[in-house]
Amino acid sequence: MTKTIRNIHRYLSLTVALFWLVQLCSGLLLVFQRNLDDVAHPSADTPANFALLENSMHGLIAERPGSRIPFVYAFDARFNSFDVYLVEESGDYRAFRMAGDGTVLRELPSNPEVLDAGFFELVLELHEKLWLGDLGAVILGVSGILLVSNIGFGLWLAWPKRGQWRTAFRWPRKVGGKAGHYALHRMLGLAVAPVAILSIGAGVLLAWEGPIADALGAHDISPDIPAVETFTGGEIGLSAAVDVAKGLYPEGRVAVFTLATPAKPYYKIRLTQPGELRRLYGKTIVFVSALDGGVIAHQDALTLPASHRFVNSFYAIHSGEYLAIFGRLISFAVGLWLLVMMVFGVRLWWLRR
Repeated sequence: MTKTIRNIHRYLSLTVALFWLVQLCSGLLLVFQRNLDDVAHPSADTPANFALLENSMHGLIAERPGSRIPFVYAFDARFNSFDVYLVEESGDYRAFRMAGDGTVLRELPSNPEVLDAGFFELVLELHEKLWLGDLGAVILGVSGILLVSNIGFGLWLAWPKRGQWRTAFRWPRKVGGKAGHYALHRMLGLAVAPVAILSIGAGVLLAWEGPIADALGAHDISPDIPAVETFTGGEIGLSAAVDVAKGLYPEGRVAVFTLATPAKPYYKIRLTQPGELRRLYGKTIVFVSALDGGVIAHQDALTLPASHRFVNSFYAIHSGEYLAIFGRLISFAVGLWLLVMMVFGVRLWWLRR
């Protein structure tokens, strides 16, 4: 039994290592993506003024006939600058970074599927889909399952017998050679594997988030609102809609929102409340009518059923976001650990040959 598991562990590692290496390197870059992006493209420290933001966004649309803005994301946890995604009439995406007063700070293409986007968007698309769309997501989901299984096999093989734990964590007298490499490989595996299984396992679940949400009935609210031909009379603006949402959740910070259109005559405003695992893009949602300012539906992330909160936890645990900077450091350390384990594993296989 042990010999079979050892062979599976060894040859599975060698066979799927390339996929794991892609995930590992791209994931390491993404852990501190916003920090690095902010250094390269500093954001203005201007409080968010949603009336000015809306005016600026409508100006972008007016300059590009036939374009639309499907969604807007807060850039970071300061919630005072936003990434505005605009779809041109041709179908091409562009991303605009806006300060809180609507000033455009930068403009980039945003089409990672054709390798026409900012650096971190390309890295994210590689990490999530290998630049292969849905097929890439499936491939990486399967490779992630194999990775978690393989870490489990390694943990089973390295598990010390009773009374041997101290020996297992003792630094080898001689690092070189098969014995030294095996001792280090085993020691590092025992020390970090449980945390790695939790972090990487959450990433695997994230790759299958849609089917899992379907199975558990854990999708976000999505009211069915009929389209209108045009806005007339008592329409309200984005700023008023935000005030309505903040009236329901006073401590919430606006993380994501959509503009109202005749096809969707409402604002969808996603807030992040204190206490949510997702510290940037929370799952508190308010739908506000653009016709009369009434609340169409809302979802409080802090009172969702356990199944829904379970699905919402995947990203927060995988990225380390749930523990703020400390959690991201843990995610980064897990990535480095996996790289070191791969190097030791390949080296050990080579020495045994």
